[in-house]
Amino acid sequence: VIGSTEPFTEQSISLQDNVVASFTSGSIFSPRIGPAQTWETLSYNIGDLASDNTRLDLVGINRDGEKTTLFSQARTESVDVSTVDPVVYPQLELSFLFSDEQEQTPPQLNFWQVNYIPTADALLVPVNKVPISIPEGQEINVAFNAINVSDFAFTDSLSVMASFINQTTGALMQNSKKITAPTAQDTINFTLSFSSLNMAGSNSLVVEIAANENETYTTNNRVTQANLIEVQPDETNPIIDVTFDGFHILNGDVVSPNPVISVRMRDDNSLLFKTDTTGFNISLRSPGEGQDFERINFSDPRLQFVPAAEGQDFEVELQPGPLEDGTYSMRILAEDESGNEIRAIDDPYEISFEVVNESTITHFYPYPNPFSTRCQFVFTLTGSTIPSQLKIQILTVSGRVVREITQDEIGPIRIGNNITSYAWDGRDQYGDQLANGVYFYKVIFGGEARNIAQRFTAGDRAFKNGFGKLYILR
Repeated sequence: VIGSTEPFTEQSISLQDNVVASFTSGSIFSPRIGPAQTWETLSYNIGDLASDNTRLDLVGINRDGEKTTLFSQARTESVDVSTVDPVVYPQLELSFLFSDEQEQTPPQLNFWQVNYIPTADALLVPVNKVPISIPEGQEINVAFNAINVSDFAFTDSLSVMASFINQTTGALMQNSKKITAPTAQDTINFTLSFSSLNMAGSNSLVVEIAANENETYTTNNRVTQANLIEVQPDETNPIIDVTFDGFHILNGDVVSPNPVISVRMRDDNSLLFKTDTTGFNISLRSPGEGQDFERINFSDPRLQFVPAAEGQDFEVELQPGPLEDGTYSMRILAEDESGNEIRAIDDPYEISFEVVNESTITHFYPYPNPFSTRCQFVFTLTGSTIPSQLKIQILTVSGRVVREITQDEIGPIRIGNNITSYAWDGRDQYGDQLANGVYFYKVIFGGEARNIAQRFTAGDRAFKNGFGKLYILR
């Protein structure tokens, strides 16, 4: 346009006028029809066909959008199309082609019509619409409504496909299930469940429902909920409790040559249970120069485990004996179901223990000594024999027995370090309080333990040949 300030490439030209043209043929196409559960009839009416060449085609459209001509008709009548399989051809299309070489007058298409039963139409609606926060280990349950917004019934159940996606790691969990299809204008509620293990952080959910038949609309069958579920990570370290023959020991204590070592792992997380041995290692180092720790595999019959469950800690039992004399070391590496490692002063947990196969007794002494009101007796047993007859006699300096403490009073004893549950109160056999001063005590073994020897150590200077000295000082 001359005089315009706009560049020529951006200008537009408009023309309003009648366009006269001469055509000898033409065509009319219908929009897509369906999808259908059942096809019934095709009806149409075309006026004045005397001088025209006409063709009306019924075209089937499969699920991939490919077209196939099913009927070619040109009669003003109704056509039975019930034999068309709606599974193969869920949609149809009509085309009307005509030509008139002489008069160039188009025939009039008065109407065309396809009768069919439409498919049902589902709508997916989430129930949980606000973000959810849960601890790791708790099962994730998300509810949805499937609504049949049509007046028709589905021919089968609905398929549900769901993807649970961690936004940090990209970890993906998928879930699929079948649900009962809702009846016309009805609603079905369903729940999807996912494990939250290893899904710490923000997670998104994508859910889609599908019917066996093609629906009229499918865009309302899919829901994406970004950052819907926040999983709080399990960051609490577990703790372990180690016992030898049912007792806790100190580093370097004496134990039985055939100890039962029990390891119990306790976790504050009551939702995640350790059910396998992944990440749990026990190693043993034997006595001797240059010995390394050797791992004991769970295939070894000496090692057994009990998986964790509701009210049950994860437990491991090791029976490494019979062991030779010497000092051993045990090392434990363990982690819970979330991969958190055990808490220990030393990392890893490590403890040493001594084995003496000979049945001996050592540093048998009263504690405290001197004492004023009561004292207990501390001693160490080695070997495999636990005495069933043990007696402690309290004697004056002249050798007169003033008190005899029996095995029943002493209480249970074990291989290793012992402290009697019984505490002597400084009274004689008749309950009278003994005077302040020096007294002797004598340890007597009977029965099968009669020949238990005394093993001398640096702490045995005050206990020799079964005798020791104690002091009462009030």
